[in-house]
Amino acid sequence: MQTYSDPRAVIYVDRGQVIVKGTVRGQYTVATSGKSYYRLHHTNGQLDTLYSNIWITDDIVYADSYSTGEIVPGSRNRLGLLSGCNVIIANTRANGGGNLGASGGIKINAAIIAMDESFAVQYWQNTTATRSTFPSGDGRGVLRMGIPGSTNALDMRGDINLWGSVVQSYRGYVRRNSSSTLGAYDGVDIGYFKNYNYDYNLLEYPPPFWPETQTENGESLLQMASYGEVAY
Repeated sequence: MQTYSDPRAVIYVDRGQVIVKGTVRGQYTVATSGKSYYRLHHTNGQLDTLYSNIWITDDIVYADSYSTGEIVPGSRNRLGLLSGCNVIIANTRANGGGNLGASGGIKINAAIIAMDESFAVQYWQNTTATRSTFPSGDGRGVLRMGIPGSTNALDMRGDINLWGSVVQSYRGYVRRNSSSTLGAYDGVDIGYFKNYNYDYNLLEYPPPFWPETQTENGESLLQMASYGEVAY
C-alpha cells in the first residue's frame, strides 16, 4: 500500500499490474503500459502475454463523496484509471464475490479508460458447476468464495455504483445472465447490475494529464462503436 503526499500526481507502472482501492484526496492519474511479451521456460521458449491491468479490489471513492458513493458537485478530487490493457473489478468478498447480491456491490469514483482492452469483472466467464481445465470457463471464482463447485449456484455480486466515466476499446462483460446460449455458463447469473453515473465535475477539469477527447476545434476524438439498452 502506498500513500502519496503530493495532492496532484501521475503514477505510471511499466509492464506490471496495479491494485487500487481506498479513499482519494487530491488529483491522481494511475496509468499502466500496454501488453508485453515473455518466453515460457517450460514450453521451449513459447511466447506468452503479460497484460498490464488495473485491478479494483474494493471501493475507491473520494474523501468528500456521499456514503452512497455519489460525488459532491464541485469536488476538487479526481481519479483517472488509465490502463494500456484492462480495468477489472476483482472477484473479492469486499466487491460482493460469493453471491453476496444486494449485500455486496462496489462504489467507484473515477474516470476510466481501457486503451486496448475492456472494463470488465473478474471471472465473468465462470462456470459455477465444475472446475474446468479451460481458462475460458474455470470455477476458480466461486471456489475461492467457498461456494461448492457442483451446485450450479448463482454468483451475483450486487451493483456497480460508478460515478465518473468509462471508455473502452471493447465492450467488457460485467454480467452474464441465465439466458446465455453458451453452454459453458450453465444457465446461471454471474456478475453485477449497473448503476453508472457521469461525473459532471470532469467537465471543469479532468484528472492530471488525461488524454484529450476533442480537438482544438471541438471535434470529438472518440467514436461510438455500438450501443444498446441497459436491462434492469
